[in-house]
Formats: sequence, structure tokens, C-alpha cells
Amino acid sequence: MRSVLLASLGVLAGVVGLWAGARLLVESAAAIARRLGVSEAAIGLTVVAVGTSLPELVVTVDAALSGYPNVAVGNVVGANAFNATFVLGVTALVVPLGVTRASAGRNAALLAVGAGVPALVLLDGSVSQFEGVVLCLAWLASLPAFARIEHPVEPDVETEPVTRWTVAALVAGTALVLASGDLLVQSATSLAAAAGVSTWVVGTTIVAAGTSTPELATNVLAARRGRVGIAVGNVVGSNVFRPTGVLGAAALAGPIAPTASVAPQLWWLAGASLLAALALLTRRTLGRREGAVLVLAEAARWVVVA
Repeated sequence: MRSVLLASLGVLAGVVGLWAGARLLVESAAAIARRLGVSEAAIGLTVVAVGTSLPELVVTVDAALSGYPNVAVGNVVGANAFNATFVLGVTALVVPLGVTRASAGRNAALLAVGAGVPALVLLDGSVSQFEGVVLCLAWLASLPAFARIEHPVEPDVETEPVTRWTVAALVAGTALVLASGDLLVQSATSLAAAAGVSTWVVGTTIVAAGTSTPELATNVLAARRGRVGIAVGNVVGSNVFRPTGVLGAAALAGPIAPTASVAPQLWWLAGASLLAALALLTRRTLGRREGAVLVLAEAARWVVVA
């Protein structure tokens, strides 16, 4: 009982540290990007998406190096499903998200990529080092296209100067995320062992939700401030970055072969992405009703997985 409590406290401390570190990192990085004149949609798809996904990157690579392939793969697949349903759904519950026709089609296509890439590379049950190289290169190749995306910026957007405090916050946030990510992996695997739960279940639920905390906090804040481009772009960009940059970086350290069956979670991810894509394509608005459906879909996944 004591070991379960200590591991749970470690998980909680890791999640809080990831949230605080990612918040520092995202806000400072976004300030730098705005100063450089980058559009909100581009910031959401690149700077914010990568910044809020840094916990997944740290946790996944750390898990792969520590010999926990179930946590590494489960975190990527579970976080993508969590992002496409719970994060997007809660954001829509706070403020309905309206998008243009062009951005709706683009976001739907990118959500499909976020679901299709992991299904493709995990078809044989593992991710090789060669596939890791290809995935990383694919993500790097997508950056120029994301950076050129134009989106009207609201008149009240502040273009604060980049100061030494902004850079310091960027460094401090990165360091906090790195330390908290390692704590989360070690605590989560200890929790799984102490509670008699498989590392796959922990990876696709608790760890995935924990590393997605920065996306949730960033999205709610962006939506309440009317930054729809950042909110939607953050979810979509993160769902592309995880199965390419994150999973690819982890595979560079060595082949990742989870012992659990990945197929059921891949189907969940495909269904979640399709649900979110259809909502964007058919109405071009994610309202509170659609948001509630997405949140319930993620709740159902947790019940089935557990």
C-alpha cells in the first residue's frame, strides 16, 4: 500500500512539473515567435505543438532507453487519442471553436496523418531504427509548410520584445520538463508493478493523460483569449509531432517492440481522429455538443482499456 502511495505521489509530482515546465516553455517560445512575425496558426502547429509535446518526447525517449517499450508506445498512441478527444472536447466546452473552410480541411487531413502514421509503422508490432530516421525526417520536412501557413491575427495580440527573461524562462521550462518527465516514467512503472497493472495500460492512460496536461492547459487558455488558431493548431500539430518526431526520436535509440497488442488502441485512435475530423468538416465549428461527445469518447476508452 505504501509503495502504491509513493508511486502515485511521484506520478502527481511529475505531472505538475511537466505542466509548469511546459507552460514556461510554451509562453516564452510563443513570445519569441510572435516577435518574429509568425502567424497564430503557424505558432500553434509548430512552436506551441512542439512545446506542449515536449513532455511526450522526454517521457517516450526516457521509457525507451529505460527498457519500457509499452510505456513508450502507449504514451504516443494514448496521448494522440486523448488529445483528439478530451483536450479538443474540453476546449470546445469552454469556447466553441470555429474554423475556416480551408483550415477545416487541412486540420482534418493532419488528424488523419496523426492516426495513420502510427498504424503504418506499428503494423508489424515494432518501430525499427530505420523507421525512426524516416519518421524524424518526415516531421522536419513538414515544418517549412507549417511555418508558411497564414492566419489573421487578432488586433489585441501583443508583440512583446524578446528579453533575457524570456530566454531564461525557455531554458528553465525545458530543464523542468526533462526532470519531471524522468520522474513520471519511473513513478508510473513503479505504480504499475505495485498495483498489479500492466505498463501498457498505465502508458496509454495515466502517462498519456499526464503528458497531455500542457496541451489541455494551453488550449483552454488560448480558447478563452480567442486564439482559435493556436488552440486547434496545437492539437493537430501535436498529433502529427508525436507519431513522427517523438516516436521517431525514441526509435533512434533502438528498436521499440511493445509486448502488448497495439491494434485495439490504434483503432481507438483512428475512431477518435475521424470523429474530430468529421466535426470540423461538416460544421466547421466544434460546439459544446460536439465537445461533450469527444470527452465521452475518451471516457469510454479508459473504461475499456482498464
